[in-house]
Amino acid sequence: MTGDMHLHQHLWIFLLAVTVSISGCSPSQTIDTVTPEPTPAPVRETSSQPVASTVAADSEDFLFESAENEPAPTLLSEFGAFQDLARQVPAAGVIPFALNVEHFADYARVSRFLRVPRGAQIRYSTDGVLEFPVGTVLLQTFRLPSEQSETAASEQLIETRVMRKLQNGWDAVAYQWNKDGTDARRALAGGIVPLSAVGGVVEGLSHRYIILNANDCKRCHENQGVMLAIGPTIANLNRDFPYEDGNANQIEYWTRRGILTEAPASLSEAPRLVRWDDPKDGTVEQRARTWLHVNCAHCHNPIGAGGVSGLDLRLTQQNPIQLGIYKPPVAAGRGSEGNLYSIEPGHPQSSFLVGRLTSTGPAVMMPPVGRRLPNAEAIALVSQWISGMRFSETESQNIITKQRERFEVLKREGKWQQQTE
Repeated sequence: MTGDMHLHQHLWIFLLAVTVSISGCSPSQTIDTVTPEPTPAPVRETSSQPVASTVAADSEDFLFESAENEPAPTLLSEFGAFQDLARQVPAAGVIPFALNVEHFADYARVSRFLRVPRGAQIRYSTDGVLEFPVGTVLLQTFRLPSEQSETAASEQLIETRVMRKLQNGWDAVAYQWNKDGTDARRALAGGIVPLSAVGGVVEGLSHRYIILNANDCKRCHENQGVMLAIGPTIANLNRDFPYEDGNANQIEYWTRRGILTEAPASLSEAPRLVRWDDPKDGTVEQRARTWLHVNCAHCHNPIGAGGVSGLDLRLTQQNPIQLGIYKPPVAAGRGSEGNLYSIEPGHPQSSFLVGRLTSTGPAVMMPPVGRRLPNAEAIALVSQWISGMRFSETESQNIITKQRERFEVLKREGKWQQQTE
């Protein structure tokens, strides 16, 4: 037995020498195919917001410098995207950013980060989603106040969602944080986090936070079979961010950093979403429709998954027919809960759009994933917008007639029957 072991050892050494000779490499060079274990991120006291550091040269430690279709690592720390993972301090080359309007996720606070490969650029566009280069990585961390304390410093890290622009398109995966807030583990099947929080807008909150699985991510991010990064549009990025060297508009900052190209010389030419929760930033209609645009329009648009409903909630939609005014339930099924119209002007209580935003029932609530609580403040704003709608009797009858004609067309095409069976 011992002799066999020696024989195998000599044979292995011989084969290694032949391999090195054929490849023209030294034995030390063959080790390049093995990825070393990453150095664990330092553990420090958590804080409520990411530290906005001045972005230095691109990080050599970032694992996805290349755009190869490598599987997402098991641990969030393995990305190398943070110099201090627990405090969410980004590594060199990783840029923190914020949006004017975040999608609602059970009152969770959100921190966002971006990494664009060396020499690559995002192409400026005001028409829908941005064109990110292959190799881009977007990170989004969700946190809620801990039940241990009312201070912001005690916020609990819940999950970090990561999107990577690979050669064959976007890939999305969620990471669930451990209880100590020191690292997060890949959660392809999703997860459930029991929460009990105090303080702020979530005082007395007690519920189960749902971490989405890979298929759930596609329900919002996939359009006509293509995954998209739907959050960071130009209009949603057009705001200041507190960088280490002072506040700066994100569009201007990204342009100076060389990661955004073809942006206009003047920000007055760039669109901007109003902040829906700031009464000083826009009218009731502007703010209500902005919330619906961010939370619903990625699905409810003519080519989105919710397009069959005939409801178009994009900000650009000005036709009351497509906007859902006096629109009967085409694809809502039980979602209408007996109400006649998606939006009944002057009557939010009988508008099933409001009912679906309020519901937490799996077959009724909208959006159908990403939340388990209703956004009470946003629902109040949408209700206020609907309450203030005024149409003359003639205008109302014209809209109702057109909606009925449209409804009959959908029935003849079989679309209504498909959605209600």
